[in-house]
Amino acid sequence: MHRLEEPLSLPNGAEVDVQVTPHEEGNGDRAKGSEEQWDALTQLLADCAIDTGISDLASQHDRYLFLRG
Repeated sequence: MHRLEEPLSLPNGAEVDVQVTPHEEGNGDRAKGSEEQWDALTQLLADCAIDTGISDLASQHDRYLFLRG
């Protein structure tokens, strides 16, 4: 696993790209610490959550994405 050695200095609201790659089978490091990593990811997603007030966003994604006017 690769980790940043120092935090990135990004302004609030900066858009970033995240790349996720699958682990190769037989990689023993995969399970090591995975519960803590999932907890950290879950916390990050909760911290970044935005209440849009739209309760059906997932099921009506295209409608909101392509809504005009």
